[in-house]
Amino acid sequence: MPGCTFPYGGFHPASIREGFTMRIFVGFGDYPHTVAALRDAGATIVSSISEAEGFVFTQTPGTVFPKLPPGIRWVQLPSAGINAYFTAGHITPDRR
Repeated sequence: MPGCTFPYGGFHPASIREGFTMRIFVGFGDYPHTVAALRDAGATIVSSISEAEGFVFTQTPGTVFPKLPPGIRWVQLPSAGINAYFTAGHITPDRR
């Protein structure tokens, strides 16, 4: 992916298989580098979480976490402090 690296050998979810495009919502706020990296990887950025299959949550624990519509298949949380999402019940055995 041009101009984008993923640490620790990670992969970008929008590039899971060639020719596959995922609709992703990035929120909340203005994150042009994140949006550019997702687009470079082949994702389609959507303006509403209800249109998305993937959700890049850009906020920290303690921020209001949105109700996820049924079409969301995965969520990217900030890399630090995710235990708070377990405690708050956002990550559960039936939705993880």
